[in-house]
Amino acid sequence: MQQNIQINLTNIIQQDDTSETFHFNETGTLATIREISYIRFTETTSVETPVTVKINPDQTIAITRNGQSKLQLLLDLKNDSITHYQTPIGMIVMTVKTNQLKIDLSKGIILAKYQLWQANTIVGQYTFDLNFK
Repeated sequence: MQQNIQINLTNIIQQDDTSETFHFNETGTLATIREISYIRFTETTSVETPVTVKINPDQTIAITRNGQSKLQLLLDLKNDSITHYQTPIGMIVMTVKTNQLKIDLSKGIILAKYQLWQANTIVGQYTFDLNFK
């Protein structure tokens, strides 16, 4: 079953001494198929970016962004993961370290705080705060 939802997303990116915050208010869908929930929407900025948030039964989340750059993050409190970030200038391989992960679909809350690392250097710290109803 699929239902339409209203999404309020805040992304915070902290790199070096700078911090950027992005807010999105989008219409999307929530569907559950065999115990896996999917939230789909399009971030509307100067470029539209389709986003899928896959919530797994083991309380991990996969975030896929298919825009100018392609990225799939696996957020898992128990294990670090590897991501391949396809940019217009080439592929970047990074390690994802999840620091906080809160999922409560009944309340419409997904909150993740994570770090991206390249080799032994931190690229940045990120907050993904998605609320829906």
